[in-house]
Amino acid sequence: MSPSTRLAHLRPLALTALSAAAALALGACGARSDTGSAGSPTPSASRTPAPKGAISKAAAQQVVDHFQAVNNAANAARDAKLLGTVEAGVPYTQDQGVFKQWKTWTAKKQKTYSSPFAYENRQYIIPAAPATWFAVTATSSDGDKSRGVFVFDKADGGPYKMSGAVWLGKKTTLPKIAVDRHGLAESVDPAQQVGALAPNQLRTAYEDLWETGGAQEGKKLASTVETKEAISSYRHYKAHGTGKDDQTGKNIADSWFVTAEPASSKVYALRLANGGVLAVAGTAHTQKTVVKPQYPNGYLHAGEAQIALGASGSGEIYSINDTYQGQLLVALNPQSAQVIDGEWEQVGSASTQR
Repeated sequence: MSPSTRLAHLRPLALTALSAAAALALGACGARSDTGSAGSPTPSASRTPAPKGAISKAAAQQVVDHFQAVNNAANAARDAKLLGTVEAGVPYTQDQGVFKQWKTWTAKKQKTYSSPFAYENRQYIIPAAPATWFAVTATSSDGDKSRGVFVFDKADGGPYKMSGAVWLGKKTTLPKIAVDRHGLAESVDPAQQVGALAPNQLRTAYEDLWETGGAQEGKKLASTVETKEAISSYRHYKAHGTGKDDQTGKNIADSWFVTAEPASSKVYALRLANGGVLAVAGTAHTQKTVVKPQYPNGYLHAGEAQIALGASGSGEIYSINDTYQGQLLVALNPQSAQVIDGEWEQVGSASTQR
């Protein structure tokens, strides 16, 4: 993953009757410079043995260093197999989508993405055992000083792999994580209810914003930039459709969103200093675009990104399904559930001919 390529997800798909341009939303990974554990207090003497963390700080540093080196090599070569040795779940699926779209990018964008970078200003967040994962916050050495939250987990009992990654907007503040006197964080059961929602219910609530505009479970989410964007896209396509005809200027296709399965449904949750919970959760949806019945001779052409991801590059297309995988960073407390930020990437596209 490369933080330099991070874009916003889905501003309305600019489909015309003869072209379909898909939006990109590239994830991010990168930077080295260790400054300690997040919120670590000064240790004090204790007669009882200190609790063990899921991993030691020194070992966590080695995991991130190794990921950084392999990630840079994989990005430069667009080597998905190599990247799969250090990345899993939604981040890995997102990056495979990025590699497929590589040939559609400008030379400048390709150079930026393939340039090595490092995770800097690292703060390690290590839960107490028996948790199998840890997190780190960091900035990137590529000049973008926004901070990201990255989760490393032992995928299927194997080596640690990056299994969650969300870069924060420059104006976004990360809530303070609670740590005990040993500097360890508390992992929270994702099924534990926190107010109106449990962390493992976030995907259903968030995707309801895309499917219905928040008529059902989406009502339980607080209004934030991320939720407003989802509702805005739902309303836009419901009211206007897409696929503007070159001659009449009218949109000839309907377009809507349907919840899809993320590459991993595992949710990572940590206790916040205010008693709430911070969660990283995978999510996904498919945007379905179909020519309206009243335009029997109308058709669509896929854009470059869609073709690279599997849509047909020739013939008269009747429908296109574009699939997106995302990751959410959400703060929950008894009063509200706030989607702080998200990381999106288009990972697939399929078309149906007339």
